[in-house]
Amino acid sequence: MIERYIQLVNQVNTVLITLPRKKQEDVPEMTTRAELQILKDACAILCPIECVTTEMSGESYVTCSKIIPIVNCLVKTLEKLNIEHDISDYLHKNILRELRKRFVNEDSNVEKNVMLAISTLLDPRFKKLHFRSPLAVSTAMSKICQLMKENQRGSQSTAVVDNISNTIEKTKDLWNVHDELIASSSTNCDEPGGVPVELRQFLNANVVNRSEDPLKVWYKLKDIYPKVYEIAMKYFVIVGTSVPSERLFSAAGDIISAKRSRITGKRASEIIFLGSLPKKYWT
Repeated sequence: MIERYIQLVNQVNTVLITLPRKKQEDVPEMTTRAELQILKDACAILCPIECVTTEMSGESYVTCSKIIPIVNCLVKTLEKLNIEHDISDYLHKNILRELRKRFVNEDSNVEKNVMLAISTLLDPRFKKLHFRSPLAVSTAMSKICQLMKENQRGSQSTAVVDNISNTIEKTKDLWNVHDELIASSSTNCDEPGGVPVELRQFLNANVVNRSEDPLKVWYKLKDIYPKVYEIAMKYFVIVGTSVPSERLFSAAGDIISAKRSRITGKRASEIIFLGSLPKKYWT
């Protein structure tokens, strides 16, 4: 709204000046130069926040891994702004203070959320780039290592159950010891810091372009980093905001109304599902 007014301010002032005198009592005052500068500053402050709101309200792409990077980008963008007027400077400082209070400060640092930290680390577009705290990175990596070990134990136990019928034949094989040594060496191939080689190689690789879809990138990398891929897929499906669920409630409210109060839950779910399908499936 402010941006549109700034674009039309000259035309609005021209209309106000040319109005008949008898209507001058009802005519609002024209915007002064100082007020116009305040509006421009306010627009510059609010535009990045609007971009973040729009970006994080999506539901057809990964949003959970974007929270830490986008908060970091938002704070740094606002810090670089050059505000001229005192009133808009007051707005600028208040917004920055609230952002730091809610997302950056020690007590409420968004990087302390392990779920968000893991999803950001495993996003091939971001990895460690936007982390301010090395401790948050270390904590997230430790959690990923723990998840990888748990998944590995589960797969090993499954393999034991599947191969239990062949245990008698395998006990007679001399090379069983060799095979067991290979298996144990492959499961413990960690660097001195305790980070699995697979995770270390992924984090050391270059980040991909920000416009890339991380799900498609991981589909290409799943054969190279299979264990990390399993964890990434579990965290990427997490929605970063409550906007998609609020959209769902709004859609359900339009369908289940006073005139359709006898509609069953199953039928309502089917209608909501059909309404969520892209237009390409209807042509």
